[in-house]
Amino acid sequence: MGLFGVLSYLVAQRTSEIGIRIALGAQREQVLRLILSDGLRPALVGLALGLCISAALTRKLQSQLYGTHPLDPAVFGLVAIVLLLVAAAACTFPAWRASRLDPVKALRME
Repeated sequence: MGLFGVLSYLVAQRTSEIGIRIALGAQREQVLRLILSDGLRPALVGLALGLCISAALTRKLQSQLYGTHPLDPAVFGLVAIVLLLVAAAACTFPAWRASRLDPVKALRME
């Protein structure tokens, strides 16, 4: 919900910019890609930092892990995939809404 809310707010703040981009000829796919990259960039940075920190802390938690290897690549990979899917799902609706803006209405809002 946090990423969805932040990205929705950013799209609302950048409505006139997005309207200008569309009015000047930007394709809807380009706007969609722009907003998705703006939302997924912090998620990717957070995922990379989280994986590094969790890999470093596994030695301290090794005694509490039952039935799994501390640096099990399947667990790390599954967690990374699930987090990326959730982040992509949270970014999809605001990006889709931004790509469907009517440039005339977006420019009149200001």
